[in-house]
Order: sequence, then structure tokens, then C-alpha cells
Amino acid sequence: MSPWVRWSCLAFVLVTSSAGCNLVDDTQSLGRFTFAMERTDSCGDTGILASGPALAFTIALRRGERGTLQWADSGEVHTLSQVAEDSYGVAIEMVVDMRQGLEGAENMPPCSVARRDEIVATLSRDDTGDVEEVEATLRFDFAATEDSQCSDLLSAEGIAGGLPCTIGYAGIGKPAE
Repeated sequence: MSPWVRWSCLAFVLVTSSAGCNLVDDTQSLGRFTFAMERTDSCGDTGILASGPALAFTIALRRGERGTLQWADSGEVHTLSQVAEDSYGVAIEMVVDMRQGLEGAENMPPCSVARRDEIVATLSRDDTGDVEEVEATLRFDFAATEDSQCSDLLSAEGIAGGLPCTIGYAGIGKPAE
């Protein structure tokens, strides 16, 4: 498995599992919301970091303990901290050695990539206080760490634009029917 594929799989698993915990029974359901999001930033349309022009998905929102918001998708829960009234966010950072497990890696220059994933959600409420929509942004930042020399891997994996780069999406979630 190429280092970029391994990185993408690891990053996806890490983002969807380490950012949260299981839903807590004493939380308050705010409902399920279906999102339509448009790409705002891109690492390109080809290669391992290619991203589509749009995303569509449904999540469940719950008010958590101590001013948190639980964002649950596909069985995983992300706990977002309150940053302002009805605004919540979380960021997850990780660094991966892209040469780990490669044959001859000990004779190659170091190549580590830092990834930072961020979810920001702002709730809009109706006159009764129910959540009527959720404005959200998703952001994925990739950058080679200091002293990394990754040009051989970048060109081999089709990341012609190089690093750093950002993939971003923004959109609105409406109550799911």
C-alpha cells in the first residue's frame, strides 16, 4: 500500500474515531440534519488528495455536557466545544511518517506530513428555540513538517501542486425528513 493511501486511511480512521466518544444517554437530541456542502478549497482535481466539488451527508446533533455539541455521523461521534453562543468547533491534528514501512526508507530523506482537520458548526434557531438549520465548514490542511523532503512521494502520488494545501467545504444542514 502506498504511503499516501496508508496516510489517507489512517487519517480518516483517526479523524472519525479519536475526536469523539460514544453518545451519552443524558444528552439532548437536537435532531438529524442533511447537509449540502460546496468545496471552498482544493488540493487539486487529480491525485491522492483530489476532492469532489460537493458533499452531501446526514448527521445527528445532540447537546452534550458542559457546553459541547455532539456531531454524529456513520456511527462515529465528534465532540465540538462551544466557541461562541450557538457556535461550536473541534480540530484534530496528527503527523504521519510517510516513509514508514517503505523498503529502503532508512536510506531516504525524512518525509512527514502534518494534517489538521476542523469542523465548525453554527446553529440557527426558530422562535421556539428549536434548531432550524446548521451552517458548517469542514477543513483539511496538509503540510510537510520542517526538514521533510517529500518531492519524490508528492510527484509519484499525483500531488502536482505540492504541499501545503487545504481541502475545504462549506454548507447548510436542514432538518432531515
